[in-house]
Amino acid sequence: MDAVQMLLDDHKAVKQWFREYSDAGTRIETKRDLANRILTSLEIHSKLEEEIFYPAVRELGSIVEHSYEEHRTVDQMIEQLKGMKVDEPRYDQLMREMRENVEHHMEEEESEMLPQAQQDLGSEEMDRLGQQMQQRRQQLMQQLQRAA
Repeated sequence: MDAVQMLLDDHKAVKQWFREYSDAGTRIETKRDLANRILTSLEIHSKLEEEIFYPAVRELGSIVEHSYEEHRTVDQMIEQLKGMKVDEPRYDQLMREMRENVEHHMEEEESEMLPQAQQDLGSEEMDRLGQQMQQRRQQLMQQLQRAA
């Protein structure tokens, strides 16, 4: 799978989980499971972008720098959420704020960075990056499982 398709698939999954979280209402267990899935997925996705994808598309300049900044904001929100319980009053509000930030970031990537990267790097390089990202994803998932 090429790198851009992998990132788009991640975006689609996280958007779906955010919708399900919003629809969960007062079902705390459902919200907890979805929140864990969202936070873990975003952490892994960010690392894949920052370690592999962004360095490969560095020549796109300010788009990449802006993405790093947006990641820092979301990383701070993730840390706050990890320190809270799902049933705390502020949790849902912070999750909504994070959703807005993440979806804005995804929109920018999908409309600017990803098409430009695909055009500039070509399919062979996208496949190579995709393989690297898949291997790294497996490593990160194993690390998280051992830490749990």
